[in-house]
Amino acid sequence: GWFKAAMQRDGAVMSAPYLFFTTREIGITFSERTPDGAAAVGVDVTLDSLSEVLHASKATASSRLAIVDEAGHVLASSEGKPPSVLDTSGAPLLPKVKDLGQPVLEQVAARAYAAQNAINAFDVGGVRWQTFYAPLISGVEPISLAIATPQQEILAEADRIRDWMLLIGLIALTLATLAALIIARLIARSLDRLTRAARDFNALKFDRPFEVRSFVVESDRL
Repeated sequence: GWFKAAMQRDGAVMSAPYLFFTTREIGITFSERTPDGAAAVGVDVTLDSLSEVLHASKATASSRLAIVDEAGHVLASSEGKPPSVLDTSGAPLLPKVKDLGQPVLEQVAARAYAAQNAINAFDVGGVRWQTFYAPLISGVEPISLAIATPQQEILAEADRIRDWMLLIGLIALTLATLAALIIARLIARSLDRLTRAARDFNALKFDRPFEVRSFVVESDRL
């Protein structure tokens, strides 16, 4: 089947999931005709290996990924191998998105089908999710990739940087305040001495030596 599909069209073609004859595993075959049209090349990919790739591709610990077809069947999931059985003819019966027990992925697929919108954000189970839905490849049965990640985890690094910036700003403000208080105290001390000296002069008291120095030029001149 994969050979016939590749010979009938240009570009890569993906087969429907089927039971591999040699390994007795469920998978799909990607095939493509050679430029001269004399041959076709095929590559078998098991659904289990697709699930492993999705699991390794999770952006955060709580991210959910799934590869689904247009009918809502799940070919692979980041949360492990989707359950599948064979019908009487030996063809695989893949689970639906709702069978995964992942309400957020079910919402992703439903919203994508209804609005044709690849990017969404909505609440599920009290958690705000950022989702993405996009086609992967067309073939006998086109497949798409559904991704859902909690917004809190997406923004975790930004939140960490924000907290650090707030801490640095607070430390800088504290140091600046202390420096301002120290400088103000030094200026006030010089002015206090000048005030006492002025009182002595007013009372004609010249028995005490008088000298006031200040690092502030105006105070020093005064």
